[in-house]
Amino acid sequence: MDDVIQHISDNWKFYTVLIAILGAAGLFWLSKYFATKKDLEAHTISVRERFENNETSVRERFEMNEAKLTKQQLEHYKLRDIVNELDGHIKYLPTAQDSQALRESMARLEGRLESVEPMFKQILNQYNMLVENELRGEKK
Repeated sequence: MDDVIQHISDNWKFYTVLIAILGAAGLFWLSKYFATKKDLEAHTISVRERFENNETSVRERFEMNEAKLTKQQLEHYKLRDIVNELDGHIKYLPTAQDSQALRESMARLEGRLESVEPMFKQILNQYNMLVENELRGEKK
C-alpha cells in the first residue's frame, strides 16, 4: 500500500491532468445529451403558449370526437338489432337432419306416385273410351 501512495504522490501532476480531462469529457457528454435549465424553461413556455392558442381547437376536436362516438354508437345499436333479428330468423331454419328427412320423405312420395301412375293411365284411357263412345252414340 505504501508503494501505491508513493507512486501517486510522485505522479500527482499526471493524475490531476487525467482527472481534469475525464471531468471535461464527462461534462461535454452531459451537455450534449441532457437539456440545460434554459432549454427546459423555453420548451415549457412554448408548450404552454401552443396549448393556450390551441385550447379552442382542442375543445372543438373533443366535441367532434363526441359527435362521432355518438354516431358510431347509433350505428352499433342498429347493427345489433339487425343481427338479433337475423338470429331470430336463423333459429327457425331447418337443420341438416330436417332437410335430410324431407328429402327421404320426398323420395318415398315420388315412389308412391310412380306406382300410382299406371292406374291413372288406365283411368284416363277408360275415360277417353267412354267419351268416345258417348260421342259416337249421339251421332246415330
